[in-house]
Amino acid sequence: MLPDDMVREDYMSGAVIHISKDGRYLYASVRGENLLAIYEIDQSSGQLTFVEHVSTEGDHPRNFMVDEEGEFVIVANRDGDHIVVFDRNSETGELTFTGTEAEVPVAVCVTQLILD
Repeated sequence: MLPDDMVREDYMSGAVIHISKDGRYLYASVRGENLLAIYEIDQSSGQLTFVEHVSTEGDHPRNFMVDEEGEFVIVANRDGDHIVVFDRNSETGELTFTGTEAEVPVAVCVTQLILD
């Protein structure tokens, strides 16, 4: 899940994996390098094709989620003490940092609460 030019160190580890609701994209966080690896899922074979790496905009991405509508990815950066929000392009799977973040000491988990 690391960039090709990067050597894996012991402090780097995969953490959380989520698949978009439409089943087209897989998102995986990498602690230590502080990034999300994004892959497109071939709908026939299930084979993964790399899309991009995106910085989590903080340290030690402990948890993240793709919202129910598939519009956003929200990342909890434990050692950065904050949660950040990315826009998600549903056609390409790519993420763009929105600049929206919230200070949350030792952020370790995010979830979505839907109220009717």
